[in-house]
This record gives sequence, C-alpha cells and structure tokens, in this order.
Amino acid sequence: MPVAILSAPGFDAPSAVDRASLIFGRTGDEASLAFSDRRAKDVNGDGLRDLICHFHTGRTGFQLGDSQGILKGLTVDVISIEGADLVQILTTPSETP
Repeated sequence: MPVAILSAPGFDAPSAVDRASLIFGRTGDEASLAFSDRRAKDVNGDGLRDLICHFHTGRTGFQLGDSQGILKGLTVDVISIEGADLVQILTTPSETP
C-alpha cells in the first residue's frame, strides 16, 4: 500500500524523514513499513519532491469500512510527525504481508 509524505516549503520530506521510524495503519501504531522508494517524486504537482513509502496491507490493521489511515514517525532531527488521510477499504486485508 503506497503512502506519500508530501514536502512543503521548508520541509523536504525525502531528506527530513527518518524512513525507518514510519508506522502506518488503522491507529497509526501498526509496524507495517515494507520499504520506501529511493527516488523522490512530485506526486501532487507542486514542484516539490515527495517521499513515497509502501506498507504491508495485512499489517495495517484496517477493517472493512475504515475510512482513515494514520501515519506516524520521526524526522532525522527526532521530531515527531503525524498525518492522517482518507482511505477506502474494499476488502478485509490479509493477516500476512
């Protein structure tokens, strides 16, 4: 399951985020990180490079009908980051990665 962490003026997600610290899922406490893309990509068309990470669907804890996913982590300067966005769960994710 791909998730983009968007950059903003003064915040370069690909260089600022400690990728190994990222957790994502139903509550934001699910250790579900699979990998992050090595190359950054502008996913929202604002001209800034964004960080794209992939998570094991079966480890996210999502249930049919859930409508929000929560991402938590740290910057390389050990500052907490958290974000949430809409998700649409169409089937119950498998328990395996």
